[in-house]
Amino acid sequence: MKSLAIEKNYTLNLIDIPVPQIDRSSALVKIHGCGICGTDMKIVHGTFKEFETYPCLLGHEAVGEVVEVGSDVTAFKEGDKVLLPYLEGEIDGYIPSHGAFSEYGICHDIIAMAKEGRGPDSPGFNELFYPQKKVPDDFDTECGVMMVTLREVLAATRHFGFTAGQSLVVFGGGAVGLSFVKFAKLIGMAPVILVDIMDEKVDDAKYIGADYALNSMKSDIVSEIRKLCPQGVDYTLDAVGVNELISQSMQLICRGGKILIYGISPVVSMQFDWTLAPDNWSLDFFW
Repeated sequence: MKSLAIEKNYTLNLIDIPVPQIDRSSALVKIHGCGICGTDMKIVHGTFKEFETYPCLLGHEAVGEVVEVGSDVTAFKEGDKVLLPYLEGEIDGYIPSHGAFSEYGICHDIIAMAKEGRGPDSPGFNELFYPQKKVPDDFDTECGVMMVTLREVLAATRHFGFTAGQSLVVFGGGAVGLSFVKFAKLIGMAPVILVDIMDEKVDDAKYIGADYALNSMKSDIVSEIRKLCPQGVDYTLDAVGVNELISQSMQLICRGGKILIYGISPVVSMQFDWTLAPDNWSLDFFW
């Protein structure tokens, strides 16, 4: 089968590797689509933090159709659409970074594994097996792929403690940033403000319900947001991975406010100017 590899010199290469073999508690999945995450892009360019496992096989946001099941599998059947199939173990010298930009992947039935004595805390069990779930039959590939992003963003909103009535500034109007905006509005947060450098993303944010959306290339973000929230905002959130946004956020948050980091920066250190921030602020990462 074909798989997308990144070589040691960071070049992309479409390679031939064996179709993965299933065991009694796993299913073979024909991959129909896979999202391109910011993590993938950083791995391609060799800038993802502490990632040095090259050559590797790329892709971790896949959806596909079950084409074969092991003898003990009950969670899946042939024809099911499933989330997050991937590859495991070294394959012809390539280490999968999930490896879902491939024609086939594997999903595991964790109940069947447990019955075989290979459940959690057993050698070979991976927490990545948990979200390998069946999706509704009427979901198309794009919807299935977006479920991966939505589940991660929803988990982050719970981790950060978002509640109704709090204010939020989201930096970045990509799929992740817009998902944060949508969840924030569903929770009842207000105002929810999106900042991006592209008018198209500003329009997208307004369409899905942002209270305000600003182009940082065309306006003074600190000044504009302070007009909207004179005391500062409860949260700012970096959905792209740009360290400079931390310094800018210091000027936007209220006393006791929080700066939230979801996007992973290729630069893993920076200096802070504490004088920009109010009292009792905090910095929280979801990596």
